[in-house]
Amino acid sequence: MATSRSKILLFRPSQKEIRPAYPQLDPVVQFQQVVRLRSRPPFNLLRATTRIGAVNKCIQRIQRGVALMPWHITPPKEDRQKPGAIERAIEIERSLRVPNYEINQNNYTKYIFAIVKDLLTLGVASVQRMPGGGDVLENGKKRCFFAFCVDAAKVDYNPDWQGDPEEARYLYRVDSSTLESVADEEMFPIQLDSSSYEMVPPSPVEVAFPYVLSLLSLNNFQHNTTSKSSAKYILDIGDVSQGELNSFREYWETSVEIDGKMPIAAGKGIMKVLTLGAASDGELFLGWTEFLLRMISQPFGLTPKDLGHEQFTYATAGVSADASYQEGVVPIAHILNEHENTGLIGYYEPGFTKQYADTEKRTEEQEATRATTLFEKNLATRNEMRLAVGLEPIGPAGDKFADGMTLQGDSQTATPLQQPQKKNDTKNEANV
Repeated sequence: MATSRSKILLFRPSQKEIRPAYPQLDPVVQFQQVVRLRSRPPFNLLRATTRIGAVNKCIQRIQRGVALMPWHITPPKEDRQKPGAIERAIEIERSLRVPNYEINQNNYTKYIFAIVKDLLTLGVASVQRMPGGGDVLENGKKRCFFAFCVDAAKVDYNPDWQGDPEEARYLYRVDSSTLESVADEEMFPIQLDSSSYEMVPPSPVEVAFPYVLSLLSLNNFQHNTTSKSSAKYILDIGDVSQGELNSFREYWETSVEIDGKMPIAAGKGIMKVLTLGAASDGELFLGWTEFLLRMISQPFGLTPKDLGHEQFTYATAGVSADASYQEGVVPIAHILNEHENTGLIGYYEPGFTKQYADTEKRTEEQEATRATTLFEKNLATRNEMRLAVGLEPIGPAGDKFADGMTLQGDSQTATPLQQPQKKNDTKNEANV
């Protein structure tokens, strides 16, 4: 077994002096120490935790899942037949697609990534809102609002707020000595969880924090045990004088380590080799590593398969992916959607709502088949199904079912839409 020249240890210990060269792991005690902490981990420590590989992977899995979910803006049911309702819905959608012009949040994906990361890390996100102010988007569409995800760690609630939307409900900490007042109409919070006994319950990162500490301790032990710079063994050459020990050390360093000669030694006693560190994979606690990864992924609603640290077959991979999507991605998307509808879209455009086209993982072909089936069975209108597959609505004419009925329950056409078209028709209006 090769070893580093600078780390070879040669001495004559008694059995009482021999101690393990690696730290003893006591994760139960370590966990209890963390749980007994009177104060919760500070925000800067939680954010530093997101740089750990396993935690970062969990956050990115949920960020991408939420950002990729198809959505659309729906007008109020009573206004869908009114001129301009669909156009206004398109303007709201364009405003949310480009929520602001900041370089780190100038599109919907970046904006959602910032909110989701704060929710998973801090348990709360803060969104600053502003009216569009006459800003014009692409194709001459009027901007409805601006939205910015600000640093939630710097936002405090104003205990003196009396309910006036124009008064300061929040205090934004610019630096250690400066607080900036923020009116209720300028900001709204998004909370991941709620309880009756604390303002902000623990976030998934905070729940996983004790297990992250144990994983770091275990990784440090594994690194030190397998590192080339660590001593792999100790040679016990028996009861020899200091001069004989020095001569043996010089021989070993020059002849064995430098010249690579076969070590041959003779002495009064029997030479013993004491192995340091782990002698097998079992002594590296790989099973304990998998357990910690499972405990880290659970608060996020994910599994070790999402972290790439568990064996799976093609039969179980799809089931695991669907479960992670439904338990990890969809709940975050619903929380975000509810707060956006009340605090942003509904605040500036009452009655308009953001809706996810689907909360199930489907391919484009499966989505098109589902949309066609729902339309043909008179369970959804043409506009609803066009939105579900990512197409823009076609106006009031699209708010009809396949049998010609409208959302109000009356028929506005003499010929139902599902009847065969004339031969000279070049477009089948029944298609979605």
